[in-house]
Amino acid sequence: MSLGTLLDSRLLDNPVRHVVQNLMMRSPLGRVLARRYHTTGIEHDPERALTVLRDLLSLLEEASVGLTDRVVIELGPGQTPDLLYLALLLGARRVVGLDVLPYLGEEVRVPSTYEALLRLIAQDDTHGWLRPRLDLRRFGDARRIPETSLQVRRFDGTRMPVDSETVDVVWSRSALEHVREPAALVGEIRRVLKPGGVVCSIIDLRDHYSMQPGQDWLRFLRYSRPVWELMTSHRGSYTNRLRSRDWEALFADHGFERLVARHTLAPLPPDFALERLHPAFRHYPLDELRVSWLMATHRKRAA
Repeated sequence: MSLGTLLDSRLLDNPVRHVVQNLMMRSPLGRVLARRYHTTGIEHDPERALTVLRDLLSLLEEASVGLTDRVVIELGPGQTPDLLYLALLLGARRVVGLDVLPYLGEEVRVPSTYEALLRLIAQDDTHGWLRPRLDLRRFGDARRIPETSLQVRRFDGTRMPVDSETVDVVWSRSALEHVREPAALVGEIRRVLKPGGVVCSIIDLRDHYSMQPGQDWLRFLRYSRPVWELMTSHRGSYTNRLRSRDWEALFADHGFERLVARHTLAPLPPDFALERLHPAFRHYPLDELRVSWLMATHRKRAA
């Protein structure tokens, strides 16, 4: 039996193992290994990047928002700069990627970084919808994309190194569920957005440690907050466990108007039982618990 199989077996897949692994992540060696081997989101996969782009653009278009001459922030680009580059080719004036770790470096401003992405768009007929919309000449002859057009910066997950009311669009995919202080970050999003600016969020509401076929993707709702913190507080796949309506309430409380909301419903796990959830989560209706993904666009209301 491989180490991976052993760790994923029912024998070790329990809170005690997760607590031990979480404690290991506090050590210098654990942090180095996690940073080296942790994967994020799209993982610089051009096909996946284009799928996410289509989802984000559909959220913007349904809200009648375009990218031309806009300033765009992407929260949590991870190892994938492709969405930032595509936003520029779609007309954005400036794009900024914000992440808690320095996954990306100077390569983000080298046009050759995106050769595989552009080749896929040019050669695959399934992406014909996108080709006419891209300004491929914008950086076609440039050796480097200007820093005034594209930046990737590190932040602490809460406070954005961005001036107030200077951003038109904030978007993210599979990032907000990992935020340690959701209310503080939503407040920051409001601060940096111009009046009428929008935030597009694609949020994965599943247990990120229990996502394999047949596993209980709601298992993380069985634990109290202190236990969950002991299990995951230092791990890269930490999730805040907010449900769809919790996010809606957060945005509303911070002065946002909902423009678009789409919910992906998944079957409840085979062994699901409401009484197995921690009391803090038993009040959610079953239809709310079935929401596995939330895709939404919210507009900042005028003060």
